[in-house]
Amino acid sequence: MKKNNRLVLGEESAVMKETRENGGISIIVNPGALQLLKLGNLDPYLIYEKALLDQIEMKIPRIDFIGADVNDLYDEWKQKPAEFTPMHVRLLIWLKNNAAQHNYEQNGNSWVLIN
Repeated sequence: MKKNNRLVLGEESAVMKETRENGGISIIVNPGALQLLKLGNLDPYLIYEKALLDQIEMKIPRIDFIGADVNDLYDEWKQKPAEFTPMHVRLLIWLKNNAAQHNYEQNGNSWVLIN
């Protein structure tokens, strides 16, 4: 598998293991930057969403969510306040609601770019 042909989302430790063993890229934000955003009352989600959008705009072929069933997580978290929702789940909710507008089609726990 080519190293950068997929974006891997999920809980950080599982994502790091997956990308190390099977390739792919992940969204890793410097903890110091996250702390500064929190101190400034800014939602760190903005950085993660921007990183996701950057990959989508570069037309990464697939986005894989690991560690849990995306439909179950979506149903569990979609109505809960964002500030209590884990970051990877917030990205999953964004994908469920917006990926099709960017020519991505959900296939199980993945979104695949369609031409």
